[in-house]
Amino acid sequence: MESVEDIWKDKSFDESSLSVLEEILIKDPCKVSFFVEQFHEPKNRVLGWDFLYLIILYALPYKPAIDYAIGEEEWAEEDFSEFEWYSKGGYSPVLETEFLNWLSYNAPNQ
Repeated sequence: MESVEDIWKDKSFDESSLSVLEEILIKDPCKVSFFVEQFHEPKNRVLGWDFLYLIILYALPYKPAIDYAIGEEEWAEEDFSEFEWYSKGGYSPVLETEFLNWLSYNAPNQ
């Protein structure tokens, strides 16, 4: 099976690739760490920026990605209803520090 990084960097990345990533991240949310790292890089250094925040949001309600969607993409609250973690607005956004703490306890041993 290809790694999430291989799928992301594939020159033929498209909506079907996005669907594959969504399935992987739902099964193993720890793999979102690669995308969170990319999200915090300067935009001009990241290919596929338009998909990046979406990929993260498929896995978890990451606050910086939510803020980006609202501020830059003009999303409204109901736009998040397509994500599994959204439940009638009752989700708790995950802060960067919370994500890093969660990852340290849940990531497989390297």
